[in-house]
Amino acid sequence: MGAQESSISAVRLQINVNDTKGCRKITLKGIYGDRISLKRFIDSFKARLQTLGKHDSVRNSTTK
Repeated sequence: MGAQESSISAVRLQINVNDTKGCRKITLKGIYGDRISLKRFIDSFKARLQTLGKHDSVRNSTTK
């Protein structure tokens, strides 16, 4: 039998908010589980977050 892929993986999501600067710092880290699955999830999360950030920037620039 070959290597088994872990069916359970865990990530840690940490969000720090700096109200003075008006920014957020997001940290997403794989804790345990299948490395490939964790990397896919983190890459997907990062891409979606960047898309949301761009969308939010465009929306804020048009309302000012």
